[in-house]
Amino acid sequence: MSKEKLLIFGLLLLPLALMADLSIAVVDFTSDEAVFYDPDSALGYIRPITAVENAFDELSDYELNEDLSIDYFYEMPDDIYEYNILYLIFGWGDCYTLTEAEQLDLIAYMMGGEPGDDHALIVEGNDFCETYGDTSSSHYTYTDLMDFFAVTLREPTGSYFDQLYGQIGSFADGMVFGYPSDGSGPGLSPDDIIINEESDFYADATYLFDVSTKSPARGMQRRGYTPSTERQAGATVLLPFVFGNLEDGEYSKANLLYKIIDFVTVPISIFSTPWESNNIEAYTVEEIEIFQYDKVGVSELRVEYSADAGESWTPIYVGEPEPDLETIYWTVPPAISSTCYLRVRSEDASGNQSSQTVGPFGIILPFDTDDNMLPAQTTLTAYPNPFNSSCVIKASADETVKIFNTSGNRIFESKGTTIWQPDENTSAGIFYIQTQTQKEKVIYIP
Repeated sequence: MSKEKLLIFGLLLLPLALMADLSIAVVDFTSDEAVFYDPDSALGYIRPITAVENAFDELSDYELNEDLSIDYFYEMPDDIYEYNILYLIFGWGDCYTLTEAEQLDLIAYMMGGEPGDDHALIVEGNDFCETYGDTSSSHYTYTDLMDFFAVTLREPTGSYFDQLYGQIGSFADGMVFGYPSDGSGPGLSPDDIIINEESDFYADATYLFDVSTKSPARGMQRRGYTPSTERQAGATVLLPFVFGNLEDGEYSKANLLYKIIDFVTVPISIFSTPWESNNIEAYTVEEIEIFQYDKVGVSELRVEYSADAGESWTPIYVGEPEPDLETIYWTVPPAISSTCYLRVRSEDASGNQSSQTVGPFGIILPFDTDDNMLPAQTTLTAYPNPFNSSCVIKASADETVKIFNTSGNRIFESKGTTIWQPDENTSAGIFYIQTQTQKEKVIYIP
């Protein structure tokens, strides 16, 4: 067949959200008296929303693929679907309580995201857990909204704590924060949260911080997408403590916020249109056009093929791609099969993955056609054949001549009629000569 492109995600069908700013709504539901000790503030005591705003301001020092568009509210936005991330702050005394309708709206919002238009929910404040996850004295009942966090409460354990340690396997892994207090703050009496195995999403939940005196952990992260399942719901991050109480040191609150954004946004690698089921010939070079994207950055891109209906996969490209990488060149191997597939997968630094698969298609031997695999008629010639030092390759003047070894590697390229003299590193064997329209086999015996 003629050379054709394998299209993996076309720009014409990209979600418009990919080209837009990353939109965030920060909503302060705390009471009027909500002020706390901030170790990094010259003012000493500030409101929770001010600490969050300061951390977002510092994100200008971090590399993001999109500008942040942040709006601040003291009540739920009229249209939450205008935002990729909702950051809700609860706590202190007469804190606002979400209505049942607002809870149902949040659940619908979490189920409404899609690749490139992520919906994520970040919640700060222990009072959120107490209000929506603690409806009985046993601490083991919860509202539907808490199901998305995969957590429930339990009685407080341990005593005062002043350090937060990133949980192994979480996006905070390796981070350490001081958690100072003025002697009466949340370091004294916050309830613990634990993973709730009754939740539909508990398998994707991980503790965020491990506190030495508050077993087993503080905070929770839950992925919005896993490679082994269909997309479930937008990612969640639960911070049942005061974000602003964290003390900047080797790691800062802005650094943690950057990791949160990376965690709740999913990389993109999807197909725009299905590839038609055709045969491609072994040893030809195909262009695989891809689109890969992440709001923070793709840390690994994998393009793979399968010749056994997806039972096993062989890499074509694996690496950390440049942001403008769009084309992968694939020398088709002699993996003769009618059940071949291509797959593109991307992963970000937080371990979020997405993938798309195209196929089936066939890989056939060179010179085969759909007419009972008859030899192709050619005007391309190589003489002598076999040869031991050089051979003359005759081709049309306007055609590019390429030579491939049996592993599919291109080892020579020229224009029109040419003389090929293999160098001393070339081993004896069969080689394949290809132009835009013709193919020929030649044997080298030094």
